[in-house]
Amino acid sequence: MNNHSEKILNGPIESKLIKMSIPMGFGALAIMLFNIVDTFYVSRLGTKYLAAIAFTFPIAIIVHALITGIGMGISVNVSQALGSGKEKLVKRLIVHSLILGLVILIPLSLIGNLFKEEIFLAMGATPDLIPLILSYMTPWFFGIFLLAIPMLGNSIVRATGNTKTPAYIMIFSGVVNVIVDPILIFGLGPFPRLELFGAILATIFSWFLGTVATLYVLIHKEGLLEFTDLYLNKLTRSIKSISHLAIPAIGTNLLVPLTATVLTKLVSKYGHTAIAAYGVATRLESLSLIGILALASVMSPFVGQNIGAKKYERVIKALNFGRKYSLIWGFSVFLIYILFAQYIAMIFNKDVFVINIIVFFMILTSSSYGFFGIGRMANVAFNAMKKPLLSSIILLVRFFLLTIPLAVLGSYYFGLVGIFASVFISNILYGIIGDGTLRIYVKKRIESKIE
Repeated sequence: MNNHSEKILNGPIESKLIKMSIPMGFGALAIMLFNIVDTFYVSRLGTKYLAAIAFTFPIAIIVHALITGIGMGISVNVSQALGSGKEKLVKRLIVHSLILGLVILIPLSLIGNLFKEEIFLAMGATPDLIPLILSYMTPWFFGIFLLAIPMLGNSIVRATGNTKTPAYIMIFSGVVNVIVDPILIFGLGPFPRLELFGAILATIFSWFLGTVATLYVLIHKEGLLEFTDLYLNKLTRSIKSISHLAIPAIGTNLLVPLTATVLTKLVSKYGHTAIAAYGVATRLESLSLIGILALASVMSPFVGQNIGAKKYERVIKALNFGRKYSLIWGFSVFLIYILFAQYIAMIFNKDVFVINIIVFFMILTSSSYGFFGIGRMANVAFNAMKKPLLSSIILLVRFFLLTIPLAVLGSYYFGLVGIFASVFISNILYGIIGDGTLRIYVKKRIESKIE
């Protein structure tokens, strides 16, 4: 048993969860900031280049959803195997998760490169944008393997309870990208001006370094990855175990951008100022939820390992802490926006109408963040307990029975206010439904196992 697992299974619960979540929060924050800087560099090339990059986002979201889904599947299986002391199973699952990633991404890469022009024309790109899009996406399709290994590797390392190393790799890759980006985009020093082609080369270079760092950690630091035995006779069993969790996760991962697209379409009916304000507000929301999302990301290995070790009391205590933490974080953010929302909004825009929309959205929705956090913890807990169907049902209810219908009705009867209110209401009901379902499950399946 490694030191991280020892602390997860036997150490203080609340302090361990906080210590695990802090690096993840900083890592996620760094990636968000680096993406903003990356977009800024491209914006210096002109509006046409920004438009071209915008068409690449849906493809990137789909690939990220696939890799994240596989990562979740391997993370839960590895955490439970570690908790039950099955180190040979851990190594087999890790090797097979990388094989599964390649099996999925190789045909995806080939199809993407064969039909790239047709794909982006079907998405609505104009012929004059196609050369710009392809200058970025042709290398991107070839380089997605270098994206997959760090993402899957970080999921594996997090499953052991080590959250610092994945955060360091995320920050390191982001810093490299930010440094190399302007050099290759604008042709600084001895390098030629490559524009969007330079942007993706910088990104792939950062992925490559992230891959090297991840493999080094898995092989030498954690001792979890060995290529001496590929366990091919048990490959089908491993893929089935990973896919049981990965497939529902991939589906639910795609619900988030789908819902965001619907809400953006509804808001766009109220003009450019409304959509500009909504764009700023949603970015602020992502930053505001970092604390909750960081804890949720580490709750999975914590619950998974303790389930594997049959330490059910620790699972219940961790879930109770997740509820308390979510409410405290949500209330703290709400209080900050009550006091400073207007000043924060003025940083992004000076238009009074835009500022008022941002302020209203942030104060209203932040008052429901505590409930969002409780719902999120429930989703993570069900996945960690290998109950992905329950997790998926909760998310389907949130998006298709709550957020989207309420937003459509709210827009029809109350305009922009109704759309924002739909987010507030769905967050609260998401928390109540998710937590209620979790409490029933824990009472029937977990508490009954405590002697």
